[in-house]
Amino acid sequence: MAAGGTAGHVTPALAIADVYRKRVPDAEILFLGTAGGSEATLVPARGYPLHTLSAEPFFGVPWWRRGRALSAAFTGTLAARRWLRDEGVELLLSFGGYASAGAILGARSLGLPIIVHELNALAGVTHRLLGPLADRVLLGFESAGSAFRRDRISWVGVPVSERALAGRPAAPPAGRSMRVLVSGGTLGSNFLDEHVPELLARVVARGCAVEVKHQVGRGDEAATRARYAQAGVPSEVFHSTDDMIALLAWADFAVVHGGAATLAELAAMGVPALVVPLGTAALDHQAANARAFHQATGAGWTRERDWEPEPLARGIAALAESPDAWLAAADGVRRAARPKAALDVVEACEALLREPGRSVAWAAR
Repeated sequence: MAAGGTAGHVTPALAIADVYRKRVPDAEILFLGTAGGSEATLVPARGYPLHTLSAEPFFGVPWWRRGRALSAAFTGTLAARRWLRDEGVELLLSFGGYASAGAILGARSLGLPIIVHELNALAGVTHRLLGPLADRVLLGFESAGSAFRRDRISWVGVPVSERALAGRPAAPPAGRSMRVLVSGGTLGSNFLDEHVPELLARVVARGCAVEVKHQVGRGDEAATRARYAQAGVPSEVFHSTDDMIALLAWADFAVVHGGAATLAELAAMGVPALVVPLGTAALDHQAANARAFHQATGAGWTRERDWEPEPLARGIAALAESPDAWLAAADGVRRAARPKAALDVVEACEALLREPGRSVAWAAR
């Protein structure tokens, strides 16, 4: 599995790995990634081997860094080819991002079967460019299919962990404070850090008690905590978490970025939400995710540039005040859940390996 960079790329891959290990006990699951991404901690913590490659972003960086990115891609391809052969790998499953480019090119040079899982509603650059090398393309959102050959695509959804699928009983915040989770993901969102405290102060001003847990990622924890204190909103502010599912199980409402994995977890657990795509996301893909999620669930979303705190506060307060409205919102979010996504990916991998002529006879074996 080639998955790297943010937790949003890695957690769906780990969800699939766990299901694969249960369904095909003799399968050996290995990961390719980078030394500096979330995979460096998340993958070994779950007991899977991780091999790291050199990789750097090509798009969204100054022109003078692109030569270095191309050099890293070439080196990464050679290293991936050597490692895939030495390990006797029989199939590559890619989740995109610049860290996947060397893995896809190395696998294709060896004639390995390749499956691409495009998690986002708008296909990323790596999969757009290298998707034609894949034997199958699996989609997290149907709208991403326009970037690939129709005869190779299947819509499976974005896999989530079995803990997320276990869900929770629907319980509106009646007679208590509304619990609000705020998260900009692994990298964080400066916009949410700066604007959500004031938004929730407006909710409180409408007579709705709230308590907040706010993940700033790489943002300024102290400054965000100070904003909540100034707004008079009880909060717990922290950089990162190793258990987002526990936080979602705690929350009555979430204000989140538009990462595909986060939206899939919201849907699985039925947490009403306001989605605010990161304005810095490559190709503005989080806005495409948020739009598709809204169309499927009715959940609110807004771009950073369109932020209007008063109507947003009014909508959040309405959910806090009406159990029926909250339950309807939770049911709407659940409409986007794809509980069989991980299993469907496993079955797609096994079906490809069973096709005539797909066996790989390695000299190393």
